[in-house]
Amino acid sequence: MIHVTDQAKQYLEKYMTPDTKLELASDAVGSACSDEGVLSLKITKQPNPEATETIESNIGNFYTTKKQALLLDDDLTIDFKKNLQALELKGAHVGLITPRLLVIQDI
Repeated sequence: MIHVTDQAKQYLEKYMTPDTKLELASDAVGSACSDEGVLSLKITKQPNPEATETIESNIGNFYTTKKQALLLDDDLTIDFKKNLQALELKGAHVGLITPRLLVIQDI
């Protein structure tokens, strides 16, 4: 489950339309962060075909790959940090996952 705070929801609404989908994507290309790469939030009409896993949220389903789903916490929160003008992804068990969740609009 992903809980999107009211502040994060308000931030995301300016990018979303009724037919968009939300995908938690990982891009390892050019990343020195880890083998899994940098996690981003992709707003798209068609998720990556490998993003077959669904994670429920209070604003609709998020899609991700099976590999990424195994690495994520079961209880996630996306919040908007006004001082950074960025989204933050946290897990209830692991704490801060991504302090600046990149939003990619792929429409």
